[in-house]
Amino acid sequence: MKKALLIYLVVLLSSNLKSQIIDSIFWDGKHRTYKFFLPKAYNGTLKIPLILSLHPSFSNADNHMNAAKWQLIGDTANFISVYPNGTSNQQGSTSYSWNAYNLSTGSTADDVGFLNALLDSMILNYSVDTCRIYISGFSNGAWMSWRMMCDFSKRFAAVAPLSGSWKYGKDGFCDHGGCDGSTIPGTNPPSQEATINCVPIKKIPYMYYRGTNETNLTDRAITDPNGNYFWSRHNGCDTVPTTDTIYSNGDQIIRERYLNCKDSTETIVMNVVGNSHTWHASATHEFWKFLKKYTKCSDGLSTGVIGIDMGINVEIYPNPTNTALFINTEKLFTHYQIITTTGQIVKQEILTQNRIDVTDISAGIYYVLLKNESGMDVRSKFIKK
Repeated sequence: MKKALLIYLVVLLSSNLKSQIIDSIFWDGKHRTYKFFLPKAYNGTLKIPLILSLHPSFSNADNHMNAAKWQLIGDTANFISVYPNGTSNQQGSTSYSWNAYNLSTGSTADDVGFLNALLDSMILNYSVDTCRIYISGFSNGAWMSWRMMCDFSKRFAAVAPLSGSWKYGKDGFCDHGGCDGSTIPGTNPPSQEATINCVPIKKIPYMYYRGTNETNLTDRAITDPNGNYFWSRHNGCDTVPTTDTIYSNGDQIIRERYLNCKDSTETIVMNVVGNSHTWHASATHEFWKFLKKYTKCSDGLSTGVIGIDMGINVEIYPNPTNTALFINTEKLFTHYQIITTTGQIVKQEILTQNRIDVTDISAGIYYVLLKNESGMDVRSKFIKK
């Protein structure tokens, strides 16, 4: 079987940055590219935070990297900055978008699977503190951040989207009769709502940035005033924010803080006065001040766990194995995939009797991905002897 291609191009930069690494993994039949920056103090021993930052529509990792500049802060604050690329429907184009949910961009790419596989690869190959993984994104990249928070909130310690949220009902759920792909009233050009709800399985610190002059205010994909409503209630905060004005990196910001949130979380909205749909000068600085306070582990220690933590009890045994894997779970899974650590699918079949024959795959480290018809999936690492 043809092996997945894993590309490393290490570019040594100035003394201010240790290295920029261009990488790719083979996922869902495509080579998916990304680049990341290791801070100059990186030694491969100390586990350090990681920030996954997602570009807007019709853009790419390079453009977003030059705007957000996480790597400049990361070099002194000692965290890894990761900039992945979405996909394009036009052959050879570097104008990429994210498939955050059906109807979002017309893409059919499995971007959820790609981003999870990317994180798994980073954790496997670099010294990542899995208690302090954060996600951010701009516009369509912010939609994708929401999607990851909706479905995989246990993977992240905090989230920081900018000018983009979720297209659905006024309270965050498709229960007002206007979801399931229908057109959002008043949007021009007409914008369609999502067909799925956002149901995070834990409360999570949330800081959101937007410009007060952004257009298309009724389009929930862009400035979405209902994002504040959703996260403040999801986090159990006060329903009315405490408002003040701050100044940062030349930006005047009307800051809305929803106080007294549960589980030591926060919900903060940063409104940049006079700005429109752009990555604001203060955003990266203020985002990091917010994010760095949070760990998803109560003891503050890295767990070293690889894989998606969804809070679902799944036991896969024996591990290691040389014949078969057996699955013990309270959830019904209908299909499975066996995937290499670089994202290559080596086997996929209907799951019967909660048993997977692995005699026909080579020795090595793999993930087994369990799926059901509702779109839920669980990933676990195992070793084939």
